Amino acid sequence: MDNSLSALTTLARNWWAFILRGVIAIGFGLIAWFWPNLALSTLIWLFAFFAFFTGILAILAAVRAISQRERWLGLAAEGVIGIGAGIIAVVWPDLTAKTFLYILAAWAIVTGLLSISSAVRLRREIAGEWALGLSGVA
Repeated sequence: MDNSLSALTTLARNWWAFILRGVIAIGFGLIAWFWPNLALSTLIWLFAFFAFFTGILAILAAVRAISQRERWLGLAAEGVIGIGAGIIAVVWPDLTAKTFLYILAAWAIVTGLLSISSAVRLRREIAGEWALGLSGVA
């Protein structure tokens, strides 16, 4: 089986993932549209909690690595950066919101370009490739 047929089989087998992604995206979009302050505030607090909590876990892993005479500096740095990012998100939510905006914009541009690229590459393999390409523009 060649690679393109294998990729199509994988896509066909996981069709439900596209539906789930679409439903989640629509749900998030509706929440952000109708309650933008709530959505942004929730996103900032979730990020702050995640960064702070994973930072603590990385510090704990670094301490364990030190006791076992393993490499620990990378884990410690990750922990300090995570804890710092969590604190910054809480102390300066406006800065965090602006940063999220730039990350979201970069993500949208990259995933849009990748969707268009996929449609161009798959145009001979699938029907309705225009819909995939259009999803990259949207």
